Amino acid sequence: MGISRKNSFTERDFQKQRLHSNKLFLMIMVTGALLGTSIMPSYADNYNYGISGNISKDQGRFPGADISGNQNSAVYDFHGRNISISVENTEPTDTSEPVRARRGQDLTINNKGGVLDLHLINRARNSFSGVSAIDAYYKNNITINSDIYASVYSDYMADGISVSGDSNHITINGNVKMRKDDPSNPWGIITNNTHGNYGPGGAVSSSAPNYTGSRWQPAAIWNNGKGGSSVTVNGDFDAAVRGTAVSSDPYSFSGNDPYATDVINLNGGNITIETPVSNSESYYALAGYGGTINVNITNGTANPSHDVKMIGNIIATGQNDAPFYVKGRVNMGLASANSYWRGIIDNAGKNIAGDVNIWLKNGAVWYHESQSRTNGLQPENMPSPSNQNHYGKYDGVSYVSHLFGGNSEGTAGYIYQRDPATLDIGNLKGNIIIDYQHTGNGSQDTDYQAGDTVIHSAEDAGVVLSTSNNGISMGNKSQVESALSALAHKLYYLAGDSHLNGKVQIAEGLVSSSASRMVGKLDFTENGKGHYIPDSVKNEGALVKPDNPDKPTGPDIPVTPDTPDNPEPGDNPVHYGNYETGLMQGAREAFMTSIFSWRDVALDTIHRSDLLRSRMSHDKDGLWGKAYRGKSIYSNHGHIHDNDSRYQVGYDRSYGDSWILGAGIDYVTGHAGYTYGGRGNHDMYSLNLYGSKDLGQQGYLDITGKVGHLKNDYTVYNRDGRRLEGTYNHRAYSLSVKTGKILGSDNLYWEPQAGLTYAYIPAKSFTGTSEGDTLFVHQHSYKGLIGHAGLEVGRQNHHSSLYGRIGIYHDFTGTVKGDYSDGNGNLKSTDNSVKDTWFDLTAGGTVELRPEAKAYIEITKGFGNGYRHDWSVGAGLRMLVGPGQIPAPVPTDKNHSNYSASDTVPAGVSAQNKSEQGQPENHSGKAIEPEKTVAVQTSPAVSSYDRNGEAYETTTTNMALDIRPVSAGNGVVTYEMGPIVVTANRVPQPILEAKADMSVVSRREIEDLHIGNLEESLRTIPGIQFTNYGGNALNGNISGIRINGSQDIVVLVDGVKVTDLKGPGSNGYIYSALLSNPDNIERVEVLRGSASTMYGSGAKGGVINIITRKINKTQTSLDVSKGSFGKENYRFDTQGRKGRFGYNIYHDKTLSGNFKDGGGVKWYGHTNSKAEGAKLSWNFNDDHVMTYSYDTNHSRYHGWDRIYVGPYNGYYNLDTHTVNDEWKLSGHWSNSFTYRHSKEDAAYAKPWGEGDVYGLVKTSPYSDSKKYTYDFVSDHIGYTSKAHSIVMGVDYSKADGYSYNTGSSKFKASHSMKNTSWYIQDDWKILPSVTLSGGIRHDKPSLDTAASHNSKSYKLSWDMTGKDTIYAGRSDYFILPSMDQLYNSDGSDSKLKPASGRTTTIGYNRKFSENNFFTFNWYDTKAENDIGTAWSSKDNQSIEIDPATGKPIWRYVNTKNRTIGWNAQYQAQINQRLSARLGWAHMKITSTDTFVDHGYAPKDLITFGVTYDWNKWQFGLDGYYFVRIDSKNNHFYNDDYGNMKAFPSDKYAIFNLSLNYHPGKYTTFYLKVDNLFDKLYAEHTDVSWNPSAGPGRWYSLPGRTVLLGMNMRF
Repeated sequence: MGISRKNSFTERDFQKQRLHSNKLFLMIMVTGALLGTSIMPSYADNYNYGISGNISKDQGRFPGADISGNQNSAVYDFHGRNISISVENTEPTDTSEPVRARRGQDLTINNKGGVLDLHLINRARNSFSGVSAIDAYYKNNITINSDIYASVYSDYMADGISVSGDSNHITINGNVKMRKDDPSNPWGIITNNTHGNYGPGGAVSSSAPNYTGSRWQPAAIWNNGKGGSSVTVNGDFDAAVRGTAVSSDPYSFSGNDPYATDVINLNGGNITIETPVSNSESYYALAGYGGTINVNITNGTANPSHDVKMIGNIIATGQNDAPFYVKGRVNMGLASANSYWRGIIDNAGKNIAGDVNIWLKNGAVWYHESQSRTNGLQPENMPSPSNQNHYGKYDGVSYVSHLFGGNSEGTAGYIYQRDPATLDIGNLKGNIIIDYQHTGNGSQDTDYQAGDTVIHSAEDAGVVLSTSNNGISMGNKSQVESALSALAHKLYYLAGDSHLNGKVQIAEGLVSSSASRMVGKLDFTENGKGHYIPDSVKNEGALVKPDNPDKPTGPDIPVTPDTPDNPEPGDNPVHYGNYETGLMQGAREAFMTSIFSWRDVALDTIHRSDLLRSRMSHDKDGLWGKAYRGKSIYSNHGHIHDNDSRYQVGYDRSYGDSWILGAGIDYVTGHAGYTYGGRGNHDMYSLNLYGSKDLGQQGYLDITGKVGHLKNDYTVYNRDGRRLEGTYNHRAYSLSVKTGKILGSDNLYWEPQAGLTYAYIPAKSFTGTSEGDTLFVHQHSYKGLIGHAGLEVGRQNHHSSLYGRIGIYHDFTGTVKGDYSDGNGNLKSTDNSVKDTWFDLTAGGTVELRPEAKAYIEITKGFGNGYRHDWSVGAGLRMLVGPGQIPAPVPTDKNHSNYSASDTVPAGVSAQNKSEQGQPENHSGKAIEPEKTVAVQTSPAVSSYDRNGEAYETTTTNMALDIRPVSAGNGVVTYEMGPIVVTANRVPQPILEAKADMSVVSRREIEDLHIGNLEESLRTIPGIQFTNYGGNALNGNISGIRINGSQDIVVLVDGVKVTDLKGPGSNGYIYSALLSNPDNIERVEVLRGSASTMYGSGAKGGVINIITRKINKTQTSLDVSKGSFGKENYRFDTQGRKGRFGYNIYHDKTLSGNFKDGGGVKWYGHTNSKAEGAKLSWNFNDDHVMTYSYDTNHSRYHGWDRIYVGPYNGYYNLDTHTVNDEWKLSGHWSNSFTYRHSKEDAAYAKPWGEGDVYGLVKTSPYSDSKKYTYDFVSDHIGYTSKAHSIVMGVDYSKADGYSYNTGSSKFKASHSMKNTSWYIQDDWKILPSVTLSGGIRHDKPSLDTAASHNSKSYKLSWDMTGKDTIYAGRSDYFILPSMDQLYNSDGSDSKLKPASGRTTTIGYNRKFSENNFFTFNWYDTKAENDIGTAWSSKDNQSIEIDPATGKPIWRYVNTKNRTIGWNAQYQAQINQRLSARLGWAHMKITSTDTFVDHGYAPKDLITFGVTYDWNKWQFGLDGYYFVRIDSKNNHFYNDDYGNMKAFPSDKYAIFNLSLNYHPGKYTTFYLKVDNLFDKLYAEHTDVSWNPSAGPGRWYSLPGRTVLLGMNMRF
């Protein structure tokens, strides 16, 4: 029966960056070039509403458009802009679509020159409507004058363009694209279920539980209309669909002609259609269940100016059986040399086979091989009544009604018969070539495995049956004729007339070419079987191709064929000729690509580095990098298009007698295209040594020598589509000399240049393989002598320059010679000269980023006859680093441009720099009062010397302590002991004075260890544990952080809660978004233990407080890094202050990809996270500051779950607005007010379901989503005096929204909850050495199950000596149920009671010296009432099953537990270079929680970290040692598998290494190696949950991960 269906989702990221200064512009361009990124414009407008045809409504929704008309006719004009329309439907009643006219309305959308990007996501289950990007449903005429990008995702119905009903028409005058820009996952139209929601996992699977057919699939175009309804695309059409790409599907017809009841026309441009290749599923490129589909067919014939590229089978129905289908017709024109189709023609039985007409000419190719499972309609499993009563089974034949070939053999089309299916052609007109593969020597009929070709009638037609010469001795006539005879038997002609001229041929092999093709004639026996005419074989040479392809001369109509030539017997000798075969040419083009790449690298001396040296001190070492992206073309003796990226880095030093000597590394990677669709992926790396001589009077001489390694993995084809694959590996050498001289002045200079390069590549032998055969290639040595002359003209000043350059290059000697053999005695040689001349035109500029750093960017366009650089973009950066040559050379020429007055100042230091090194900026004019400090004495820092012998202080890193110089006098420096913390008591105080179990990650550690997220900063803090589902956000990584064994923690930013009302476990969603901008983080404080009195609901395990930096200076930083497993980080941060106003703007992007664990197992997944925001501050005075900040975080991820096998995907979005007012009212009183509003939107999905856990769960699509809005208001007042420190305040929290889980039969509904609380705490110094602390908080939630609650805390501390302190206390905790726990459709219980309990703690602090200390804390946390999970049981079922979903039901329940443990840490500055820290956390948990029961918890967790400073280098080693808690599920016996373990290791150590190098004050290069020893470990497992599934089912974390990066500050 007819089912109305509808569309899929594609991600596109377009960014537009508006650059406001030359320096910033060049920095970003340099970075983009170095990293291979692109800067693309964004959309002019982004809308979340669809075009509805409702004039009044849409005028408000689309302010950027001119909208006019009425309900009968509407016109929208977007003025040629790029417009994005994204619509998301979540409920079955949601029917919004990006473009949908009103009933009976004509709708016109004008946007010529622009793009309409239409996105639709429909998350509702089993939805029939709201599933199309463009929809015409009731007497609509929709005309769109614009290019279209469309993507649709839905449960099971998804259409890019949909038509239903009578007399509906959609016309698109523009290009249409429905494809993702991801070759590995291109599908633009996708659904969860492609079987009409029948079959496994379908919403209506009970109607057809085994159906996996293709009758009701998603489609790019679905025409379900009647009465002549049409879809017409007058432009290019590009669609990748996981389903049926184009479907004409009227179910019934009106009028007398079923072929005219609906029509789809794709005739306006190039056509690209792709469906998946699969042996288990069925997909169609074209499906004609009625009506007509025209692909590149106009006026009855094919258009040769359009390329058609199609992957997927075709089906058409040939009977009228309404309301199931009617007669359908498919017309497809393949009429250009670049056109091809891969697929067969499926059917529902011979009697139902429809009308399929194919035009195949001008070298177009039909690869007759099924691309997916045949019998795609699968009638045997269809739901009733659409089953065997109306559909038959595929009979193994491809039925073609009419096949139109070329006018001659030279313009014939090709059919590669590779499928067992018979090719049945009703009528053939024109010429075709049909290629068969054979085994052995091809002399037996059984050597040809593909199906026969049967032709029923012909008109002026010719067929050439062809096979290759593999295994055939071409010098043996008998063997040749035996092969031709067996090949002839594959063709049947049943008409019994002479209208078909037949030939058989043995065509091109590895080295025997088409010039030697052996051709014989054939006739047909009485039963129509092809018969080779003996002795008719002769050498006909290569096919002669006409200058122009066949052009349309009118509709294809029958014509009387000429009488074929009579056979002429003869015994012609077999010979080979001098012709280069297509596979030989492809192999030659592959190694020529490497030759040209090396020649370009050899010509690239240090000519950009010498420009960058201009006006930079020669006596400093130089560190430089360059990057290029470009395209080069070679068109003589072949066709090579090479797109490559080139990267270079080097280091040089000045020596006496005006020489600079250095070394560098080149790396090139590229993708080349060859003749007949071949391709090559090539790489090159080299080591180069260079020298530059200053000749005086602004003249120079550069000498460069290089040695390199070349590699090219190539796949090439011949004209017949035969493939050859291989790898070219070799080494190469070069020597270059270049000279030039700068003339003129700065206002206008000119620089003539000349150079000579010798490039040498030794001889090399390599092989390629093709269909089991081997091509042996011997490449002769390449010796190229290339001359270069050029002229550069420009103008410059001390800070920048602009220039243009013309260069001419000539290769005097280069030749490419090769010998080729197939190993059977057949040998050929080729000799191609690459002596050539080419030209380059370049425009560029340089800019001084600072006195010791300069950058450039340039663009090049090339010209030439044979070889040329089509285009290239290059950028580079050079920095001076010390100490360089000592003493410095004294320039004798005062006017020499390579020197300036800045040479007398140490690099990176200026008058402005010196002022920045002093006190912080004071904007009020008042003296800055130093904070109360702990004074210690320390020896001066280790000194180094600059080139003049003057001492300067080096930077030392202290991992454990943050020691700040406060004053200096009489040679004694006074320091403040750190770090300073605020989390313990909400007031600033040194960590030892807080008398609490605390740790701090300082700003210095964040910088030195290059911490990129919250997890990295906390991994080595005692008492903190992470429980991740592997890498790449698998399962959303939502298990999160635990402190002292509890996942109930509070996360703060600047003391303001960001996890309020979110409940346990939700911190995992949060932590990946926090610390996304590490440049804006001052420190991270961790308070272990209950803290509800100060921080309210949730603080059972502890508190994490992220303290952001104050805006006190103007600075811009740029941080880029790349590493293993696809890891990339791009960070930009700029801040500044002008008077009372301060600002901070940041952008952060992180990418990660597939990774391997320590055992070498590959885990597939990709994460793309982006964070950006701004902070604005206004200082009313020194005591009163107000700030506003906006932060947005967006993370998207997808991958493949190896445990519960199948794909997963998800996203997490968080947008936050914060206003904070800090006011010091007097010397004793202060007030802090904060308002924070945040929106959280997250989703996680497994389209193939979670798997058969416990044998009770059906494999059905699973998803989890949430949308919440949070508001938090806080005001607290502080009072300090000599004896008291009092903090009191009021907090108000509110949450609104919903969470939804498809694993439950419940429906989602919006809920809200609130909580109001007040608190007060006093630290009372009873005696100088004794402090009593006490506090109380009163919470009043808006829950029926939660009464008001009081949380109390008290603590007594005693400073026994000046170095020893003990303390003891008790603190209550109170935890409100989260929105998920109360209202989620999966497992929630609205009657849950809050959790409550208390923590008792005893602690000891010991200060050994001013530079090292020790802390110890024992705790006992007892839950009077906690919140956990349990499986629901009912009647006799041990686990209750949801009848709607078939899944086990679990619930949140109230439980009890207890945790006893201790934390110890030691931190020390051992000497001025070496610092260390050591932590030990031990705990014992009494609980039935799965965290303990399944062995997730650690019994002991030892953390460590060591850093060492040496001049400009810093070394760091940190990590942890994990000892798993004993559990009955850690190790157990299974009847099927014997002894099993839940985790790969119960005891393991993880080491991380960091290395930093600071060449200058503002630049850092760094290396990070995580999991240094490639340890296999996991923090989540499935083994203990599902032992019957087998061992080793744990979620491993990444193995050794390397990251290289650079940080620059301006």
